[in-house]
Amino acid sequence: MKKVLALILATVTFGACANVITTQEYAKHFKDYDACFMLYNVNEQKVVSEYNPNNRCSQRIAANSTFKIALSLMAFDQKIINQQTVFKWDGKKGFLSEHDKNQTPDSWMKYSVVWVSQIISPQLGYNNMKKYLANFHYGNQDISGDAGLNNGLTHSWLSSSLKILGQEQLNLLKGMLGNQLGIKQEAINDTKQNMYLGKR
Repeated sequence: MKKVLALILATVTFGACANVITTQEYAKHFKDYDACFMLYNVNEQKVVSEYNPNNRCSQRIAANSTFKIALSLMAFDQKIINQQTVFKWDGKKGFLSEHDKNQTPDSWMKYSVVWVSQIISPQLGYNNMKKYLANFHYGNQDISGDAGLNNGLTHSWLSSSLKILGQEQLNLLKGMLGNQLGIKQEAINDTKQNMYLGKR
C-alpha cells in the first residue's frame, strides 16, 4: 500500500462544505493509499476536514518531496538562491522529461526536481540545515541519511532518516504564513510565490 501525506491550506471560508465530505468519499479518492489528509482553513485557523483512518497523521514518515518547502525557505534565507537562479542540467536523463533541462526555483518547486535539491543542500551544509530544522521544529530533524553511506545532505529526506508528522508539516506552513520561523520575510515570500498553484 502506498503511503501519502497531503496538506491543503485554504484561504477562503468553505468549512461548511468541507465538513460534509464523508469517510467513504475520502476512501474512494485515497484507494490503495495509507493516507493522511488535512484541509486547513487559514481564515478560521483550524482544520476543517481530515482523513486519518489508520492514525496516519500521527505517524512520522519520510519528508520526500515536501522537504522542498523547508529547503526553499533555507536557501532563500541564506541567499544561496534568488528567483533568477538557473540550475544547470548535467545532461543525465531521469524519469520525467520536465526534469531533463535547466531549472529555476519556480520549476524546481513545480516539477519536484530532486537533483536541484541535491545541489542546494550541500551548499547549505550540515550545521546550517540542523539549525534551520531545529528552528522550524521540523520532524525528527535527523539528516544522517542512509546508515553507513554518508549521504545525509543529499538523501536524508528521500525515504531515509528525516521523518515528519502530518501535524508538523501543517505547523511549518502555519509558521511560514504567520512569519514565525525566524527567517527573512523575503525568503517566505519567494517560497510562497513558487509553491502557490491556485488563483490569486
